[in-house]
Order: sequence, then structure tokens, then C-alpha cells
Amino acid sequence: MNIKILSFVVVLQVTTAVLSAPAEPLYVNPCLGIMTVQNVPNPEDCTRFYICINQQPFPGTCAPGLIFDVLTMACNRAEDSVCIVDLPSPPTAAPASESFENSKLVR
Repeated sequence: MNIKILSFVVVLQVTTAVLSAPAEPLYVNPCLGIMTVQNVPNPEDCTRFYICINQQPFPGTCAPGLIFDVLTMACNRAEDSVCIVDLPSPPTAAPASESFENSKLVR
């Protein structure tokens, strides 16, 4: 009987440790499947992008005053560009110059 109780405690402790482990952010290679040289947006920052070379991402940053435009896939003036970033959660109210589409901020 003592062996069964001990086994249950060990299983319970292992299960608890696995369930309570902090969630690590999942890394997604932004260049996966891109076999040529191509720029792709950074999903978290409109002033940054990745240069993909044979599926390898190399970080890039736009010059001051420019953001990465997802329509031209290049840095451009903010007023002439479209940038989409992933948001952790939608805010309660957005400024008049911003709108939300499918949990993505569109400027």
C-alpha cells in the first residue's frame, strides 16, 4: 500500500510541474519557405523588418522617420505606408488615427 501511495505522489508532482511550467514564446522563423532574397515585416515593430536569404532571417531597421511598408516590402514614409503589427490584446479604445482588424493594428 505504501508503494502505491508513493507512486501516486511522484506522478502528481511530475504532472503538476509540467502543467505549471511557464509558457515560452513560440519562435516562428519569418523566412521559412522563402528561398530567394526578400524583405519581410517584423510582426512586432513597424520600424524593423527581416531580410530573408535562403530561409535565414537577418534583422534590418528602417532609417529614422520611416516604417516598413507591407505593400511595397520596403521602408517608406509613415504617412504613405501600411504597417500591421500583432497586438497582445486589443485595447479598450484606439486613437482616431488607428483602427483594428482581426486583432491587428493598421496604421
